[in-house]
Amino acid sequence: VIIYNEDYPNGFVHTGVKIIDDKMGLFITPTEPLHVAGSDAIARFESRTSNAEVYFSNTTSDKGLILYSGTKMEFRAGSIAAGSSAITIVGGSPGKIGLRTKEPRGDVEILRNTINVTQDDTYGLYIRNDTAATAIVNQYSPPILFRGSFWNPTGLNSITSDFRTYVSTSSGDNPLVSGSGALVFEGQTGGAGYKELIRLDYDA
Repeated sequence: VIIYNEDYPNGFVHTGVKIIDDKMGLFITPTEPLHVAGSDAIARFESRTSNAEVYFSNTTSDKGLILYSGTKMEFRAGSIAAGSSAITIVGGSPGKIGLRTKEPRGDVEILRNTINVTQDDTYGLYIRNDTAATAIVNQYSPPILFRGSFWNPTGLNSITSDFRTYVSTSSGDNPLVSGSGALVFEGQTGGAGYKELIRLDYDA
């Protein structure tokens, strides 16, 4: 039963449910059509079948879908068709993430078909730093890092081995005056500090 409450002359309140004008609040005075407040878990969606689905629509059609099925969580945008799955998260140990693939084989997999014989910056993985360089400070790109470990037969211990690559400046004496970009590869062992291994200068 929902009853009238004089504190809310334009709505009704009962046991944490507030209906005011065209808005409903659960344990909060609503500011949106549906407003839910709580601690930790505040909502649960449960299906009586194997799938649990949450749809997002505009005034004409369904445009988004969150789908849980077994150990998979799919996020679709722009279209809810089965072939348009944008991101898939597969649970378990280890978990996996797939972009445009429902069955990621690696820990992280990006699927992009029909590239043919051309390349474009809209394909694949794009790692960037958009901060503009100045006359005093250049801007490197974020790095891609790789880590493994090897056995040290002298100290009888395991030592980490790290490699990273990123966009730097060229190797001229004064790259702020005459330099260009460069792709750098660096390595270190045991966290002792990176040393440059390869530098590929780009001269336009």
